[in-house]
Amino acid sequence: MTDDKPLLTREKGAEFLRAHGYPVTLAMLDKAAWAGTGPKPAWRFGKRYLYEQDEMLAWAEGRRRPIATEAAQPTA
Repeated sequence: MTDDKPLLTREKGAEFLRAHGYPVTLAMLDKAAWAGTGPKPAWRFGKRYLYEQDEMLAWAEGRRRPIATEAAQPTA
């Protein structure tokens, strides 16, 4: 870790991502970690994995998908 940003547990990571507008739950992060598709941990402390904030944000941003133009138009 080269900066002063605190490391996050998965629970705090879910809170952090929700504060940044991403609808992420702890269960979602747990499932993604189990499947190997979640954010990559920076450290391990005992049984807990710790994540960098930038990695959490990059993971969430990578899951965003644009909405097709037709689907974005309201139906009248």
